[in-house]
Amino acid sequence: MNWDWDKLQEKRKRQGSTPIPPDDESPSPFSGGFKPPRPNLRASGGLLFGIGFIAVTLLWLASGFFIVNAGEEGVILLFGKKDRMVKAGPHYHLPYPIESRIVVNTEQVRTVIVGRAADATQGGEEASNMFTGDENIIHIQFRVQYKIDDVEKYLFGMRNPDDVVAAAAEAAMREVVGSARIENIFTEQRREIQEKAKEALQAVMEDYGNGVLIRDVLLLDVAAPTEVRDAFVAYAGAREEMAKTISEAEAYRNSIVPVATGTAQSLINGAMAYRVQRLQSAQGEAERFSAMADQFRQNPEATKKRMFLEAMEEMLGSPGLEKTIISKNAPGTLLPMLLPPTAPPAKEVGR
Repeated sequence: MNWDWDKLQEKRKRQGSTPIPPDDESPSPFSGGFKPPRPNLRASGGLLFGIGFIAVTLLWLASGFFIVNAGEEGVILLFGKKDRMVKAGPHYHLPYPIESRIVVNTEQVRTVIVGRAADATQGGEEASNMFTGDENIIHIQFRVQYKIDDVEKYLFGMRNPDDVVAAAAEAAMREVVGSARIENIFTEQRREIQEKAKEALQAVMEDYGNGVLIRDVLLLDVAAPTEVRDAFVAYAGAREEMAKTISEAEAYRNSIVPVATGTAQSLINGAMAYRVQRLQSAQGEAERFSAMADQFRQNPEATKKRMFLEAMEEMLGSPGLEKTIISKNAPGTLLPMLLPPTAPPAKEVGR
């Protein structure tokens, strides 16, 4: 600093200015007047630097405060290594680079699309074409939805989770499609294939131990290869028409069978009632005949007379019967119109 001050003094002398006294010298009363002391710039710069350092330090320490929202979980890393897990609420960790944090939304449903649509022109051809159980090729695009079940396994058990889920989903779908016939994939086994693929994919995720929970597997586009697509569309339409006809026939059967069943049951019940009635009537007649036989053996004449009277009572008691009563002496005096007609005498025929 002495050398710098000397150079400044020499420069001012060359310019014809009054030399500035150094900091440790007081102005002389014979130098042309009193001048105030110059401020210490080094002390001011040190103070500003100290204030700035303290402010930066406080900001650095405050960067460790954070909040985990509901439906989220956080992981605190100590020098890049997992140290502890935190739940929802306010938390603090040592500032970076000592500690850092990763906050993950565990309620978010993540979606992965495997394959491409049948009318797409680029990408996903290898993942879309699959072999069926009957050695046909089918074009499939499907969607996988999953959630994070274990944050620690999800973060540290794999890299690029979406890619891992997509690759495992493709393998699971190929396994399921490889055991099904191509016509069934288009029609009645579509839902069954989705459920089997979901179960197989979940089993793979559990084997990987990556903390993923599969929510849904949905077939978005199922199509035949381009060369035979028109034929398969016509075939699928025919199968749908067949299923519609079968459904209508079953509905008609369900409306007719209960009526026919009720009618048949009514006839059966009527026949059973008639049978019981006839059996009871026959049993009563048999018992009545047996009782009359016993009475006839005991008193034949009285039984005959009673039977004759009962028969005449039943016959003459008919309401629609016309009755004519004739005494014993009536034939000689009865008018001819009441007598039965007699046949005319036969005429002899001449020879």
